[in-house]
Amino acid sequence: MIAQPPAMVAEQILWIRREVETTPMHVIKLVYLCHGWMLGIKGCNLINEPAEAWQYGPVVPSTYHRYKSFGGNPITAEPLDRTTNLDAGQNELVEAVVQAYREYTGWMLSSITHQPDTPWAKVYKNGRGEGAIIPNELIQQHYKDRVNA
Repeated sequence: MIAQPPAMVAEQILWIRREVETTPMHVIKLVYLCHGWMLGIKGCNLINEPAEAWQYGPVVPSTYHRYKSFGGNPITAEPLDRTTNLDAGQNELVEAVVQAYREYTGWMLSSITHQPDTPWAKVYKNGRGEGAIIPNELIQQHYKDRVNA
């Protein structure tokens, strides 16, 4: 599997959620969750950029910057179907993760990604690690443990 630009995954998330109001927080957290589950289940990267430890949890900066102009409002950009840009395994995983978290608000997604003992918490360290990269190895182990639990 070839790791994808986060924008490609974000666009596919928006496509899958095209009939549901989706805020930047949804997309930011779902990109991270999709990446985490891919690492935990398949052992490979979904995205080709690192996640960083920000105040409200893990963030892929390019995804944040792409959608920040919407603030806390739903993203109104026309969603693009990126099914052909992702391979079958990536499409299957993104679809499954988006469906699994379909009922979560953006703030609920934020909350679950920055609980104690998460990769974010281990890097963020009460603000001392603000902006630091969250190593994929840490993300992979966290989601692998969740798969095995």
